[in-house]
Amino acid sequence: NKYFVTAAALALYILIFDQNNFIAVAKWRFKLHDIREEKLYYQNKSSEVKEQLEELKGNKQMFEKFAREKYLMKKENEEIFIIVDPEKEKLIQD
Repeated sequence: NKYFVTAAALALYILIFDQNNFIAVAKWRFKLHDIREEKLYYQNKSSEVKEQLEELKGNKQMFEKFAREKYLMKKENEEIFIIVDPEKEKLIQD
């Protein structure tokens, strides 16, 4: 049956050789899934940062603590000692 062979050849071409083949579509779906997860992560992170910003705006002590911890800022005639936990450092390097 020549119609069946033609239809099978066309289907094979579409599934394997076409620009939008089955493998490419599957890769795009996985990538889309990863991007959506990344979007959720950044939305959650954004809301956390906004909450932290509101805390810092209202409380001078929290602002000072944040500046000291994150940016290693100090007052005059002060010294800063950074203590690194070897276990955490090992996890970061792996």
